[in-house]
Amino acid sequence: PERHELQSVVQRWDTAMADGPRANFSVGPPWGYYRGSWLLLDVVRVRLQYPDLLAKVRFERNRWRADAILVERAATGIPLLEDLSRDMRCISDRQHHAPSCSRFGISPRIGKEERLSSQVERLYSGHARLPVDAPWLPDLKCEMLAFPSATYDDQVDSITQFLEWSSGPQGRRESWSR
Repeated sequence: PERHELQSVVQRWDTAMADGPRANFSVGPPWGYYRGSWLLLDVVRVRLQYPDLLAKVRFERNRWRADAILVERAATGIPLLEDLSRDMRCISDRQHHAPSCSRFGISPRIGKEERLSSQVERLYSGHARLPVDAPWLPDLKCEMLAFPSATYDDQVDSITQFLEWSSGPQGRRESWSR
């Protein structure tokens, strides 16, 4: 669906510490709420130093007209939450002001494998849905099928943390609207 058809858009960023060729990826998939389900709209998967990562998060926020951004409270996620807070409160550079975009810090309560096990039913039940076709889908499928033995698990981590959040009071809130 087009953005105006979505009741809300939420991005979930899993940030990495470095940008080298063997570094983990920073992953920021946007999810759109549409007709009772959360739809995975895209997967942004990049290796960037913090200033460029912040610029990318802001770009994607504007691109999707995000209502909320979820960031893990760890590593580069901590300064990212602070910068997004300044944007939300309109005390950053005017070009970055985003008063209508909430930001939430996420602190995982259980390990990655347990999180996937506890959230995979949301995909089967239709609470959250993946597209049938997308250019980034093969990489996502490979990572999900190889988990937990894959070299990288950033996409799985981001998705499972979003699914956990979306099953809570904020994610079930149906009053999201523009």
